[in-house]
Amino acid sequence: SNRQDILLISLANLIFSLSIPTELSGNYIFKKIDKTDAWLRNLFEKAIVGFCHVNFDSSKYTILSNKKFKWPCTQSTANIEKFMPDMITDLIIENTKKNYRLIVDTKCTSIFSKKSHSFKTSHLYQLYAYVRSQEQINDPLSLSASGMLLYPTINKSINEQVTIQEHKLIFCTIDLTQNANSIKKNLFSLFSNL
Repeated sequence: SNRQDILLISLANLIFSLSIPTELSGNYIFKKIDKTDAWLRNLFEKAIVGFCHVNFDSSKYTILSNKKFKWPCTQSTANIEKFMPDMITDLIIENTKKNYRLIVDTKCTSIFSKKSHSFKTSHLYQLYAYVRSQEQINDPLSLSASGMLLYPTINKSINEQVTIQEHKLIFCTIDLTQNANSIKKNLFSLFSNL
C-alpha cells in the first residue's frame, strides 16, 4: 500500500542519513511502528549494509547481504537438509585486491552476557561457524576471512579482536548517541582493514 511505501522510503532516508528514530518530536512522523527487537535489529543491519553500499567504491569492494552458506557436510542422511538451520550472513565485504573478506553479523543486544562480563557464547559460536563453514580450497579469500560482531551501544565503545585458526574475529560496538559524522568516522575506523 501507499502507506507502507511511504514508511519504507522514510526509513531508507533515516538509514541513509544515519539518523536514529526516537519518540521525540522531529522532522519525520510514523503513525505506528511495531518496535520489536527483530525490527530494531533489522533496522540496524540495513543501516550498516546501506552505509557500506553508499561509502565503499564498487570498483574495489564487493558488498553482499543475506548470503546463505551451506553447511560443509560430507556424508548425511537423505532428509538432513530439512532439519539443518540456515546460515545467512548479514553482510560480507570483499576487497579482492587486498585479498580480504569480512563477514559482519549485526546484533541488537548487549555485547556481554548478563551472567558474566564476557562476550556471548552463542554469538561467538555463530561467527566462528560463519568463517569456518565458508572455507573452500578453490576460494582463497575464504581461508583467511575475518568475522565481525557489531553491536549498537549508548555511550560505550568496544573494539577487541583475536585470531583463531587463521581467522580474525572482531567484537565491536558503534555508539549511536554520536552525531552522524562521528558515527560515519567510527564505522570507517571499524572497517579500516578493508
